[in-house]
Amino acid sequence: MTAVAALLSDPHVARLVTRLPPDGVDARAVTEVQVAEDVAAIARVGAGAMVVLTARASAALSGYRLDLAVRLAADRRAAALVLLSGEETVVGTSAQAIAGAGRVTVLRADPAVPTAELVVAVDRRLNDGAAAALHRVHRGLTRLDTLRAEDAPIEALLEAAGECLGEPVELRPPRAAELGVPVRVEGRTEGTLSTARPADRFGELAAELVLALASAAVAEGLQRTRRAEEAPDQRRAELLTELLLAEPPQAGGLLDRARALGIDIDGWHTAVLLETDEAPDHAGSDSSRFDRALAVRRAALEVARDAGGVWHRARSGGTLLVVRIDPDDPGLGAISRAGTVATGIVSRVAEVGATTRAGVGSSHPGLAGLRRSVAEARAALSGRDAPVVSFDSLGTNRFLAEWSASTVGREIGQTLLAPLERLGPERRATAVRTLAAYLDHHGSLLHAAEALHLHRNSLAYRLKRILAVLDVDLDDPNQWMMLQLACRARLLQETTRNRP
Repeated sequence: MTAVAALLSDPHVARLVTRLPPDGVDARAVTEVQVAEDVAAIARVGAGAMVVLTARASAALSGYRLDLAVRLAADRRAAALVLLSGEETVVGTSAQAIAGAGRVTVLRADPAVPTAELVVAVDRRLNDGAAAALHRVHRGLTRLDTLRAEDAPIEALLEAAGECLGEPVELRPPRAAELGVPVRVEGRTEGTLSTARPADRFGELAAELVLALASAAVAEGLQRTRRAEEAPDQRRAELLTELLLAEPPQAGGLLDRARALGIDIDGWHTAVLLETDEAPDHAGSDSSRFDRALAVRRAALEVARDAGGVWHRARSGGTLLVVRIDPDDPGLGAISRAGTVATGIVSRVAEVGATTRAGVGSSHPGLAGLRRSVAEARAALSGRDAPVVSFDSLGTNRFLAEWSASTVGREIGQTLLAPLERLGPERRATAVRTLAAYLDHHGSLLHAAEALHLHRNSLAYRLKRILAVLDVDLDDPNQWMMLQLACRARLLQETTRNRP
């Protein structure tokens, strides 16, 4: 398909025809050229046709007959009507109005010009447009494939695409009347390739195809650049993940490596732990889930770093972690600032089709402080169901987490509940839940049974067996309190451990 203006710019066509009023018609593109022996034949032409009326048919057109011919051409959605008539040909105001409304360009050719010559000139231009467009696409494909194999820079890709089209191709939003094709990297639009819109439809199709090929090549280049930039981040993330898992004997060498990679492991750490759930309508394939996880990871780090400060990422128990590291004590405002970052991450991650909750820990120094902040962030996620939960908002659960993490708390909990270990994991967990409910309800079998959805007699029997295993005296208020703390702390730990 070729625009009428493009046809008239061809010297072989332009010497044969001239445009008649009205000027400025928003003409359709020309798809073919057809000859009409009389006005009635116009009713049989196809959409987009350039209709050439023979000299005899043109001579009969005047006044309302010309109006009728133009109306028939408009009804058939023809692109142009060519009259083989003399220079004295006049297109009346009514015919001009019909042509303008019907998007039909009215042209005149000298009746002395053989009809066949005009038809051949137009047909050659139409077919040449298609051939030239295919040639441009093939040349663009070949050149861009070569550059992609060479990992050429983006500037070289844009230059090659521009050479194929004869117009500059730039990575920017398109201006008015320009062509634009988005550049998408891992599901996100990173920019638009823009160029001038060709006058003919074949040229426009060729430009769209070349831009699409260039867009794919540029996207690969951007992705390659991004991965190269992310490589140091990846090494630091892997090392921090190892540090969180390492036993004390192995931690020494890892600490030296962390310092060598620029991680201020001796600084103050504020952890934000991110628990992400796929939306049901975004499950998709393994590949799409991987892409979305990658997008979540990048979004989290971008939001954190945009907020200022030094941030690193890692994984803890399969959960994404971002950590802010300060060289000195950041003060009481650190957890509030991290909470603001967490809120921004939750909002950004929603844009890639995932639902995220964030737990925010307090600031603590050194490797032990990093682990403690991560544990607090995990306890925050377990302690309350909200999009963003900070450890300092947990109330009693905060005390339990800190107490169970202390040396004294661990020793008391392990000593008091150690006899239950012989029951096995499932029966031990049931025993702790049963005992906690009984102690929390001040020894009321009725209320504890209601909380556990058990019959009172069943609860009494179960408690008798549990207390027979434990070496405690519930008549002693101190032992009651210590056992209640140990059970609550164990339940909090179990809840935290069972989260992803």
